Amino acid sequence: MQTLNQQPTSTTQQTAYYESDNLPKEAFLYQRQGPWPQPSPRNPKGEAPAVLRLPRKEKEAWKKKIGRRYFKNMWTYWPKALSYAYKHRGLHKIKDEEFNHYLGSGVFSKFLIKGLSDQKKEIFKEFLPDDFDSKEYYVIDFSLMSYTKPFEGIYATGTIVVFEKVNGELIAKLIYVDQYKDKKIVRPIDGELWELAKVYAMQGAAYKLILSEHALLHFPFDCINAISKSTLPINTIVLQLLLPHFEHTLVLNKVVLNSTASPVENDQKFPYSGFLGDGDGQRSLVACAYSGIEGNDSYNGYHYSKEIEKFDSPYYSFLLEYYNVIKKFVTEVVNVISEEELNLIKDWAKHINQWLPTFTPSDEILLKDNLIEELTMIIWDVSVAHSADHYSFAQVPSYLVPLRVRVNPEDAEKGNIDWENGMNIKDMFRYRMEREMFFKPTNVSNLFNTEYNFDLVNYSDGTKKYLKDLNAIFLRELEEVEERLKQKNIPIFIPLKEMARSIQY
Repeated sequence: MQTLNQQPTSTTQQTAYYESDNLPKEAFLYQRQGPWPQPSPRNPKGEAPAVLRLPRKEKEAWKKKIGRRYFKNMWTYWPKALSYAYKHRGLHKIKDEEFNHYLGSGVFSKFLIKGLSDQKKEIFKEFLPDDFDSKEYYVIDFSLMSYTKPFEGIYATGTIVVFEKVNGELIAKLIYVDQYKDKKIVRPIDGELWELAKVYAMQGAAYKLILSEHALLHFPFDCINAISKSTLPINTIVLQLLLPHFEHTLVLNKVVLNSTASPVENDQKFPYSGFLGDGDGQRSLVACAYSGIEGNDSYNGYHYSKEIEKFDSPYYSFLLEYYNVIKKFVTEVVNVISEEELNLIKDWAKHINQWLPTFTPSDEILLKDNLIEELTMIIWDVSVAHSADHYSFAQVPSYLVPLRVRVNPEDAEKGNIDWENGMNIKDMFRYRMEREMFFKPTNVSNLFNTEYNFDLVNYSDGTKKYLKDLNAIFLRELEEVEERLKQKNIPIFIPLKEMARSIQY
């Protein structure tokens, strides 16, 4: 990253704001009136803490910028959704090559686990070759689908897919299907059982992304969002660095988790309710990611991390390029922060750590390397990681990742797979409405032109100018990432100009 030749030598103006522990309420964004996290009202142990008492200003902004769009889409998009549903009616098979591609290199590839654990070896032992230890295996576990509660006539089943890496490419070799009775593990030679197993796996991929793993990009960060606004004075660098990445998110997440009209509740009176069962079933999938699944080593529960989790895929390489640019920018900004502000940050970290125990505790946040990693993770998560998930999922044809399957796994073993009626027009219509309203990215504000309001910080004019110059360099560095990705032959899973700066959908 380009850097300025010299940091300003005088970083702060000494005022009572930093000299007193009893700051006036006017020093804070909402005058110490919240927001603040609380245990989830629906599932205190199974879901991330919630933020329910929201500032009126944020609720009004959300209605104006985002809420109106939902109503507009619900009343205007239905002809296109119906046309797509009619054109792609029925349950579709997915070719082996497409199956390997979508699970092995795109957004779903972040579920890949390298190697076979003892638990997975035990499941697949009868089908593994004698020399399996010399081969390179990967696993994706969609066992969470066994915890759903489908409506009558709709089916789901847990699956586990085993891939072997051959000449640098992942190839699916085995699929465990929980609700197959006589032949729970199938191979490509197993004809229609294999074809349906792939469909169930793709269904599992959709739900693991939308309602389980992707939820971890949303809801745990509400604590940080709320506590930052309530404990950091307006004139601090950290708050001004974070505010653009927090806009609209608290209201959005509250609506998603606690509104009766939420797609998670899946009330069938709404045309966008395309999930397979009732609200309790959907929320159980959120809990699978946050609390884990006892006895399953692929579901160990949520552990907040200040480093990007590594997985073997081009999707990881793409995400890492942006993470590194954000970290360089954050490093330059944090190096300006004064000792006085660090004392306020210490209190900020203490409160967050109470809700997210793996967040850096107050006595360690004073080490600037820890603060840099925490701030980088926050910004990267709510902008790049979140936007990339939505954009990449929206690129996969809906008919290849069904939300509803109307084929009973037990009937499949009898040779009674009705592909033509395996998903009806109404199922796909609801799915496409839901995709348009909630899955497809619709940006209100973007990362590529984010300008931080460093004019408000309680530092010298020289420091303010220095921070503004860093902001400009950061935006130029972001623009250079796509060319670097092309040079490295890394796919562009989302264009920079399609990245939101905060969680807005």
